[in-house]
Amino acid sequence: MEEFPHDNGGRTLAQRVAAAIERLANAQRRVVQDLASRHGLSSLQTQTLLLLAAGAPPKPRASALSHELGVSEPTLSEAIGSLKAKGLVDGAPDPADRRALTLRLTPFGREIASRLESEGDPLAEAIAALPARAQAETLHLLLAVIGRLADSGVVGVARTCPSCRFHEVAGGEHRCALLGLSLPTDALRVNCPEHEGGVPKGL
Repeated sequence: MEEFPHDNGGRTLAQRVAAAIERLANAQRRVVQDLASRHGLSSLQTQTLLLLAAGAPPKPRASALSHELGVSEPTLSEAIGSLKAKGLVDGAPDPADRRALTLRLTPFGREIASRLESEGDPLAEAIAALPARAQAETLHLLLAVIGRLADSGVVGVARTCPSCRFHEVAGGEHRCALLGLSLPTDALRVNCPEHEGGVPKGL
């Protein structure tokens, strides 16, 4: 039986999966750029607004936000300065550290963030068209990849269930030891506020 011709340039399956993820990342980047330009913002300013609108974590400080977004603090400070000049963001002294500023959206900033969120996410819409089981399995696999990249230092922030010390796996079932709850695969968190690093159990 003749083998199906593969045109993969000699790439392994893992490399082809990585290439597919990279293509999705490039598409998402273009979506954010288009969204930003429609509102007179840069991509980084748009990401900062949406991150502040989503709420902690991370803490609404320049240092935490820069780490989350993978940019230098001076670069983020410049973006925040532009957002302040546009009347979208302001700052207040942090009660826990008077030398630090807590960033917050102004009413106008919340309005713009709401518009940004309501204009749709083509990637999420494409995933939503998949069967629920495929969505859950994809989430589980991507969280596993994020965890490995976090372990190797490639990903700076990973507040996912599988990377948390409270995460347990027994009999193929996920469980949160902190909350004492079973976790269906589709309930695994990407950004858990109760996350604590450490060695998960049962892996």
